[in-house]
Amino acid sequence: MEAFERVQAARSKGRPTGTDFINHIFDDFIEMHGDRRFGDDKAIVAGIARLNGMPVTVIALERGHDTKEKLYRNFGSAHPEGYRKALRQMKLAEKFHRPVVCFVDTAGAFCALFVFVGAWPMLIFTAFFIFIGMFAYKHRFDKRGGDPAVSRTPVDGSTVQRKSPDTIPAPAESHVAGTVEYLVYNYNEPVVANIPRDRIFTAEIIRRRMNVPFHGNRDLGYVLGGGNGNGYVLSYNGAPFGVIPNDRLCAYLDDVHARTISCVWHEWYEPTIKSIKALAPSTRRSRSERIIASMIGAGKWDSVDDVDSIKASDYKPNAMADSLLSGRGFIDIEVSLDMIPTPKGSYAKPHVGIFHDGAALFEFDARKMVYGELVRHAGQNALARVEKKLSNDGNGSPYYSIMLVFQSDTSSQA
Repeated sequence: MEAFERVQAARSKGRPTGTDFINHIFDDFIEMHGDRRFGDDKAIVAGIARLNGMPVTVIALERGHDTKEKLYRNFGSAHPEGYRKALRQMKLAEKFHRPVVCFVDTAGAFCALFVFVGAWPMLIFTAFFIFIGMFAYKHRFDKRGGDPAVSRTPVDGSTVQRKSPDTIPAPAESHVAGTVEYLVYNYNEPVVANIPRDRIFTAEIIRRRMNVPFHGNRDLGYVLGGGNGNGYVLSYNGAPFGVIPNDRLCAYLDDVHARTISCVWHEWYEPTIKSIKALAPSTRRSRSERIIASMIGAGKWDSVDDVDSIKASDYKPNAMADSLLSGRGFIDIEVSLDMIPTPKGSYAKPHVGIFHDGAALFEFDARKMVYGELVRHAGQNALARVEKKLSNDGNGSPYYSIMLVFQSDTSSQA
C-alpha cells in the first residue's frame, strides 16, 4: 500500500471507530460514565470487559460514524473531564490488577471553523466582526458620554440605571460565608496560584455565561456559568478561575442576593492544580430540621440551628394520640411539659409528662434517653409534631415520633 493510500484509508468515512473495535474484540463490555467531578465526556468510551476470558479495562476515543454522532462525540476531541474519566479507570485497573487496553483515534485538538472554511477566510471574517463590534461599542456609549452602565432616555431626558446582565439587585450585605465547603471546579490555576493554603479569600460571583481560560490558555477555554444547571463563574481580582456546579448553592446565592463568596483551598486536586472550596451555610436540612422549619414557619434558607428542640419516641399504644391523629400522617399541637409525681413510698424518679388540653398525652420515665432533656424543660410550653410510624424491627410495630419545639418564653404560640 502506497503512502497516499494509507492516508486515504486512515481518513476513510467507513473505517472502524473505538466502539467498533470494542464490540468485535471484547466480551461483556460494561461502560463506565463520568469523572466523579464534572460530567461525562462522550468523546471517550471507557469501561471493563473480558478479553479471552480475562478481565481488562478498555479506554477508547470515539469519533462517531455520521454527522449527528460526530457532533455528539465532539469529533473524538476530549475535554478535561474525559481525561479525568480515563485516569479514573486506569486507577481502578491498577487497584484491581487489570490490564489496560487503549484505542487512540483522534485528529487532535478541536479546531472549530478553521477545519471547514480554511484559515484566511476565517481570519478576514473575524477581523470584520471585530471592527463592527468596536464601531458599535464606540457609537453606543461614547456619544452618550461616560459610563456604559447608564442609559439616557431621549424621551424625557431622565437617566435610568441599566442592570448589568451578570448581577442582580443586592443589598449592602451581599457577601456569603459559612462553614460548609462546596466544590469549585478550578479551570484557571494561574489566577489563584499565589493564594496560600488554608487562607480564606473572597471571590466575585459572575452570573452570565463567559469564557474561562483553561489554566491560562484562552484558546482552550470553556464557556461556563449562566445558571440554569450550568453553575456560576467565580473570579478573583477580576480574572475568572472556576465555576460553582452546585445548583442548590446557586439558588441560595440568588435568594440572598450574593455578589461575593468566601473560598479556601486545603489540598491539591492534581500536583499543580488546587482543589478550591466555596464556604457557605448549609443549603440542606436533615429531616428533623425540615420538620422544625415547617413547624415554626422558617424560610427556605433560615437557620434552625439555634431553635431549642427535642425529639422523642414512644412505643406504647396510645388511644388519645390516635384520636388526635384521626388517620392523618401527623398533627401539630400545643403542649406543656410537667413532672408527674411518683406514688407515695416509691423510690423511683418522677416521670415527665407531655400534656395537651390538661391530659397527659405521653409519659416518659427515667430510663428514657431523653429524660434529662425533658426534665430541663419541665414547666414550659412547646409546639409538638406527633407522627405515627412503623418501626424497622422486621415486624413493623407502630410507634409515635414526637418533635418538641420550645418557644422563647413560657407562653405557647400558634
